[in-house]
Amino acid sequence: MTSSTQQVLAWMREIQENHDNSVFRAKAKRLLESDTAGRAIGALALAALGDAPPVTQRLDVGETREDADWHTPEIVSHARSEIRRSMLDTPCADYDGRLSAAVLDAIVAFSSYSHSGASFQVGRQMLDTLLDHKPLTQLSSDPSEWNDVSRLTEDNSLLWQNKRRPTAFSRDRGATWYDIEDASANHGDILEGGTWRPAVLGRTISGARGRVKLDAYEGDVATKHNGRTGTIARFSKGNAVMVYDGDHDTAGVHHSIDKVEELVRPRTAE
Repeated sequence: MTSSTQQVLAWMREIQENHDNSVFRAKAKRLLESDTAGRAIGALALAALGDAPPVTQRLDVGETREDADWHTPEIVSHARSEIRRSMLDTPCADYDGRLSAAVLDAIVAFSSYSHSGASFQVGRQMLDTLLDHKPLTQLSSDPSEWNDVSRLTEDNSLLWQNKRRPTAFSRDRGATWYDIEDASANHGDILEGGTWRPAVLGRTISGARGRVKLDAYEGDVATKHNGRTGTIARFSKGNAVMVYDGDHDTAGVHHSIDKVEELVRPRTAE
């Protein structure tokens, strides 16, 4: 990873943590002066604020922006044509047409890298992830990633919110967490709450909510199962067969019963 790309990612993390539009705008304008990746992210960031950054496409002497279509990447020509057809570049459009100009400049900057098909898709996924305020890497239990929001709960119960993924919440300062939008992003906890206890053959029933123990496995490959939540679909030869949250493979994953916990929900008054 180049130093410029590292700087871009560092700025984006700072923007995510501060939730400050003034910081966002200042950093985005600085990104416009960096390399291709920085210009693309900066232009999209300003577009999100309704600001139109300077045109990033370089033209020859005496050439207009329209004259440059003959050497413009196809995706840019497509974007410009669609914006014109939709009349989003006119003063009557949203944000006086500035938003479409900002988006077009972002596309120009992004396309100027001369992407291959693979790099285009990777770059697009990165931009989509950042614009959705989602992290590029897995969350961690690092305390600096979590904000204490206990004061916002109705019963003042302990609760932390992740800075990098605002939909992720933890009841134990980041040791485990659940995601209120995507259950497949859960790590050792679920939205419904309750208490985890060891699963036991003969007591734990099929259909129970289950979790692979946080320390069930060791090793780079096996540890990916630690903390996964889902449904204990059935039992087979002394193993619990779990279908993970967000997993469309109903065949499930086999775990020895000592690696699995079941959820015990709190009793409610009738």
